[in-house]
Amino acid sequence: MTLLGLFGTAVGLAFWLGSVVFFWFFVTPVLSKRLVPGKMAELIGVLNPRYYFLSYVCGLLMLIGVIQPIVNQQTRFWAIAFISCTLVALAISLYAGIVVSPRSQDLRERLQSSAGSEENLWIRDRFDYTNRLSMFLNGLVILLLLGAAHCLSALILS
Repeated sequence: MTLLGLFGTAVGLAFWLGSVVFFWFFVTPVLSKRLVPGKMAELIGVLNPRYYFLSYVCGLLMLIGVIQPIVNQQTRFWAIAFISCTLVALAISLYAGIVVSPRSQDLRERLQSSAGSEENLWIRDRFDYTNRLSMFLNGLVILLLLGAAHCLSALILS
């Protein structure tokens, strides 16, 4: 593995894993406890596109950096395992950024505007489900990135 490829892969992995952990464990809980729902929705609506864009860029950087070890027979297995973990994490992030996040934002806005109506209970259930799905997907991404980190360490040691 070239030094430049290793650097790009390590930087992409560190930024992506760091941003997911920071957003999941620090930003979201603090916002939900400190802001009223309207302000939280507004801030999350601004943060989410940037958060997901960072994950896409980091995922592509990770994939580009690990192309060279596929050629070497000795490192091929770990390179393919790393690429697989990264691609699945990238696919989950794409789904979360393109489908789940906008749906959650829309449901949050509809929930605020339907206060006191009969539809409010249904919207609340859908909103809670979407938030649980988002948390589950973030947990999966964290696990996949930890798996990618393990594969990268095995690649370096090979």
